[in-house]
Amino acid sequence: MIAAAYRAVQGRVVDVASAAPDPAQNVAACPAWSVADVVRHVTGIAADIVAGNLEGWPTEEWTAAQVALRSGRDLEEVVAEWNDLLEPLCAIFDDPDGWEPPQGMGSALKPIVGTATLSDLTQHEFDLRNAVGIPGDRSDPVVHMVATGYVKSLRPAFATKGLPTLHIESTDLGRGWNLGHDEPSAVLRATSFELMRTIGGRRTEEEVVTLDWEGDAVAFLAHVVSAANANAKRSLGERE
Repeated sequence: MIAAAYRAVQGRVVDVASAAPDPAQNVAACPAWSVADVVRHVTGIAADIVAGNLEGWPTEEWTAAQVALRSGRDLEEVVAEWNDLLEPLCAIFDDPDGWEPPQGMGSALKPIVGTATLSDLTQHEFDLRNAVGIPGDRSDPVVHMVATGYVKSLRPAFATKGLPTLHIESTDLGRGWNLGHDEPSAVLRATSFELMRTIGGRRTEEEVVTLDWEGDAVAFLAHVVSAANANAKRSLGERE
């Protein structure tokens, strides 16, 4: 399931990036990167997983190295590398238990390698769509899958920090999740796409506050974005 979804998103990313008038065009959601750089990054993730080069996952240094390594290659060359990596990468996604990453990292990465990689790629699909101006299907099953995983990934931080319980609901999926075990003190309702973009750090604090909240939105502003991200500094202008 993860492998098939990854293949589909990979194809869309290649199509969108190839449609950019200028591969050097900046991507607002990833301000340090161009369209080509985003493709260099996601190709680098695929290459590093296949090669077992996972030291530093998923730090900025790790991802910056992926882009730097491919900086001298044009978009077509990077896409060709990515296409060559699809089979071995998807084999890992199909059988993560049979994958042998570097010693000491396997127990942490095996259960999440496919979902984490697919989630990152899906975010970047919409980063590129926003940059190039090509709309995508925000109700695609992959978006629902990523949003669900993102919401659930917030639970450990809520527990560790002793936060009040927050109920988050995907309005178009028709499902909700409690972050905590007590009666919710607040409720956040949004589409799966908005939840994915919010938790993934693609929304400003002002945009998060204006979502459909019951209760004190401000109290949760710093906690409805994943630990690997932060609220965006500038709006991407893609709110529904």
